[in-house]
Amino acid sequence: MLDVTHSLISLADPQFWASSDWQWIHQLDWQFIAQASSDKQFNQDVLGNISQGFNNFVRSGQLVALIIGAVLGYLLRTITMG
Repeated sequence: MLDVTHSLISLADPQFWASSDWQWIHQLDWQFIAQASSDKQFNQDVLGNISQGFNNFVRSGQLVALIIGAVLGYLLRTITMG
């Protein structure tokens, strides 16, 4: 049986999506995954995950790109309306 944890972690790898090898999906034991998820009790820190996601958004420079895009878009709209 394929190591499910390894398969799910590899989904986060950008190189995985660039490859054309999609054979892993046929090797997953879907019944095992459904059983494992229904047996576990998930204790997740939702606010912690949101905070971590926002921190990553800021650190990766996406917030700056969003602000620059909004300013340039507004300027372009203002110039073309007149």
